[in-house]
Amino acid sequence: MKTLLLFPPQWTPVSPHFALPSLLGQLKAKGYEAFGMDLNIDFYNKILNANFIKNAAMRAIDNNQNLLKEIAPYIQKSKNFNDYPLDIQNKIVKYSKIKEYVAKKQHLLLEIPDLAEESVRILSSPFLTKVPQEFSKIASTEPTTPLLTVRDLTVSKALPNSL
Repeated sequence: MKTLLLFPPQWTPVSPHFALPSLLGQLKAKGYEAFGMDLNIDFYNKILNANFIKNAAMRAIDNNQNLLKEIAPYIQKSKNFNDYPLDIQNKIVKYSKIKEYVAKKQHLLLEIPDLAEESVRILSSPFLTKVPQEFSKIASTEPTTPLLTVRDLTVSKALPNSL
């Protein structure tokens, strides 16, 4: 029997969950044809990048313009909002809310893609993958060695001259 195990998005890529490889190992040891896909890593690599986010924002704005074209023939100054059919009311509200959001948050829409890409770059930094090695060194030292915190491990090695 073929088995595909999927690991879903929204888990930190800094400390991957070991359930998927553990289960795969057990299945393969028992003779099953097993495969695994880490959709979490795909999410971080494909979706959280500046180009994807910029394109998604542009599609949302374009879709809102299409929504305006769809409702424009129905809009009449002499009509009250409640006089429109319910589906048109919903589209008017949707268009208005998106337009309002974009107007208020346009500066953020320009910053978010770069912030997301920077976050992924930080999370996938080679330094962060060395932290467990540092913990194992600490665990194997004499008890007289002062215990370091995660902050000590990350900040002091990343910015040694700033502390």
